[in-house]
Amino acid sequence: MSYKHCDSIVKSVIESFVERSNIGKKKYNTDLDRTDLSINDWLQHAQEEHMDAILYLEKIKNVVNDDEKLIGLAQPHRHKYTFYDVVYYNYSYARLQLSNITDNFIQHSHKIVLAICDKYYND
Repeated sequence: MSYKHCDSIVKSVIESFVERSNIGKKKYNTDLDRTDLSINDWLQHAQEEHMDAILYLEKIKNVVNDDEKLIGLAQPHRHKYTFYDVVYYNYSYARLQLSNITDNFIQHSHKIVLAICDKYYND
């Protein structure tokens, strides 16, 4: 199957899957074509992977919530902040904190966010 027609995001995901497969093959000396596991074994592996993912998401939520509290304390109380104020002042900080998780999203959406901020502050 050819992936030439795919957009850059799809190609990036495909590359990530291939890279992850290679890492797994080196780490476990096998791949997903193995036949020594039962359906229940595969389900157990999948369940454990999803449990790990939920733990990672909870950690990220806690970090983001803690950072939002710190940012709120550090900003001067000049007026009640609007959503656009928060986006405008915290865009760069959020990009650094969530870089590996949201980098692809931010790379493609930052122009939209900045355009919204420009429109808001120029009107």
